[in-house]
Amino acid sequence: MEEKYIVAINPGGISNRLKCFISMWRIGDLLDRKFLFFWPRNSICGANFKDLFESNFEEISRKQLYSLKKKEYAFHDPNDISLEDSKKKYIISDAWRWAFLKGEKITKYFIKDKIENYPNYKSATEPFQESAGIDFAFQKINLNIKREILNYLKKIKPLKEIEQRVFKFEKENKIKNCVGIHIRRGDYLQGKDKLGFVSNDGCFINGINKLIKINPSEMFFLCTDSEETQQKFKKLFGKKIITFQKTNFDRNGVIFTQEGLIDLLLLSKTKRILGTYGSTFTEMAWWLGRCKPIIEIMVNKENLKNYLKKFKEKDKNIFIKIKRFIAIIIGKAPKFR
Repeated sequence: MEEKYIVAINPGGISNRLKCFISMWRIGDLLDRKFLFFWPRNSICGANFKDLFESNFEEISRKQLYSLKKKEYAFHDPNDISLEDSKKKYIISDAWRWAFLKGEKITKYFIKDKIENYPNYKSATEPFQESAGIDFAFQKINLNIKREILNYLKKIKPLKEIEQRVFKFEKENKIKNCVGIHIRRGDYLQGKDKLGFVSNDGCFINGINKLIKINPSEMFFLCTDSEETQQKFKKLFGKKIITFQKTNFDRNGVIFTQEGLIDLLLLSKTKRILGTYGSTFTEMAWWLGRCKPIIEIMVNKENLKNYLKKFKEKDKNIFIKIKRFIAIIIGKAPKFR
């Protein structure tokens, strides 16, 4: 019998890639398909898989990927939360969402996100739609599914030198006693959607002040991709803010990406996370923390309303945008359609 494959090729950041990686690996096991992955270096992730993790997985090369004939593969639709089996030799996915097979009970109940729940709602789902998916669902996730994902996630081991740096910093700064803060800026402020304004600085400042009022000795580990934001919060809160000192700010470089992974791993070890709306970095920190940190997604209600309105208007063209995104990152990917 001819061997069949399932391939993860998400070209985004580390967290998006890991979600695709684990989803396809798990489904490959369920469907008796061999798991392969493609991990391209680009402006979003400037490191190869082997620069970040112990490489015990088989990676498909760019040449092999482009050599596939259209009759050989089926491309997973990232708008479909389930992944059906296919008679094709390859199933290929670039989806950032967690993927499942039809019929799997993945949440405790049907999720409907309501804007009136913000800003105090402790687990924001992916906004603007009803969904039976688990993206950003946090404690609503079915326990058995949660255990399965954690079982796969724990098998992906960071490089020893990365783990050692995380352990040393964690021990010296007692990170497990800190409240984690993830403020995503960069593309979130520069993009047309202005998603970063949903979780603006004011939300985080208010959140920090509330926790200090409850516990004046509270300490915070700040994780951000913006040096300006880091300096702002250190100026506002002084020694209460702990940060992992970056040595390189070249987003296309291996060191920057490795230090981003260190930030992610440290954030996962905090007792509570004040997170950025819609960011899989916040979400993955919670997963890497074995789903233990308390999550509070920080949002400005008015800015959220404006964002949701814009998203609904563009939602009809989302599939076209995804195809265009792949074309920009990978080059010849449109041939997969």
